[in-house]
Amino acid sequence: RDKRKKPMMAVWLNVNGITIKYNEFTGRRTQYNDGIKVLRASDEALDKSSFGIKGDVTITGNTFSNYQQYTIWFREYGAGNYVIENNVFNNIGLTDGSHAAVNFIASHVGTGELNISVKYNVINGGLMLLRIDGTVSNGSIEANYNVLQGTNPETTPTKYVKDKSGLAGNYDNNY
Repeated sequence: RDKRKKPMMAVWLNVNGITIKYNEFTGRRTQYNDGIKVLRASDEALDKSSFGIKGDVTITGNTFSNYQQYTIWFREYGAGNYVIENNVFNNIGLTDGSHAAVNFIASHVGTGELNISVKYNVINGGLMLLRIDGTVSNGSIEANYNVLQGTNPETTPTKYVKDKSGLAGNYDNNY
């Protein structure tokens, strides 16, 4: 597959803290397009201490539209405080149970804590809000969402949080 045909808004490597506020991002709604993707420098690296993203991460007040794969994709995520709040996700996701608005894939937390707050986000035509893969021993997760019902009849949400972290998450405060 030709990776040049996979349009993305931003691809970063080894990020230690970032703030993204009050932007509007629009994808082309083509297969396998991501909005924000953060990887470690070498996806093939054997060094498990490396990371794609860690530290204080804040993504608030943004609008993301037309991303079919992972709208926000953190690969090899490390310890930190991740705040993803008050965003709007329009027409997102391709596969139910896989493609979420916010994705944490492949944990490299180590001895630190992972604290995730994904709250007050609006989903307008999407399959899942949050997906977390990778076992984590220390930290907390809280997620809630608001779904605009009936706005996209072709998209029927069945699962809003898929959590394989092993942490006791709080997903009960949906509005």
